[in-house]
Amino acid sequence: MFGGEEVSEQGLAEQIMERLPAGAVLMDDRNFGVFSVAWAAQQKGYGVLSRMTEARARKIAGGILPPAGCECRVEWLPSRDDLRAHPEIPAAAVVRGRLIVAHVVGQDGKRFKLYLFTSGEEPREMWVELYRRRWDIELDIRSLKQTLRMHSLSAQTPEMAEKELLLAIAGYNLVSSVQMQAAREADLEPRRLSFSRVQAVVMTALPRLATLTDATEWEAEYKRVLGWAAQGKLPNRTRQRSYPRAVWGRGSTFPKHQRKEPTSAHHPKGGK
Repeated sequence: MFGGEEVSEQGLAEQIMERLPAGAVLMDDRNFGVFSVAWAAQQKGYGVLSRMTEARARKIAGGILPPAGCECRVEWLPSRDDLRAHPEIPAAAVVRGRLIVAHVVGQDGKRFKLYLFTSGEEPREMWVELYRRRWDIELDIRSLKQTLRMHSLSAQTPEMAEKELLLAIAGYNLVSSVQMQAAREADLEPRRLSFSRVQAVVMTALPRLATLTDATEWEAEYKRVLGWAAQGKLPNRTRQRSYPRAVWGRGSTFPKHQRKEPTSAHHPKGGK
């Protein structure tokens, strides 16, 4: 983040692309729906599905956006700012694909327009549905950061940070596997169960399960654990909870305290 070796989030995204399998498609939100990321993915042989701001979508579409539910072929060219910030990108660079405009229903039940750029040739309905499910990823990240408290690492060295991350992911996978199996036993969608409730069940049951040596007894206990986990259903809400945006106050300024020199009381000779 800071210092001479600072790297932007977009730069980190380009580095992590090296870990993607062949033929993968990179899906990113508006923060990463920029030319440099799309160009890097294309150079590495990956497809892209990028959400764009309306202003950027209008620009690459030549100023005229297709109506909702439609699409158009576009050639995404780098801007002067792109070339200035990324001198490794040639001036003649281009990323070809389709610009899709779709009406979708958000988590608050309101409809809004979604601007997507993709280099794939599959039907636009598939791409819109795929991006709509990106919200599931946000929920998973929230579980890691809040429920498993990974929003801030306590490690002081890269080696310990790696161990902390690996243990957190292992714990997340353990809870998720119980969540999926409990949902299957109860004929529910896994995301209908509360991750935090299932985590509490797992943490409570692990000491007992660790002491059982008989396989039959262990299986019976694990069945009970799945039943407890299946009871942690999320409430049925007709509307998603919505909280108004608030601005943090800047605080109050207090006048500086003027220190007064202590005054010594004068007592007459012999007085107390």
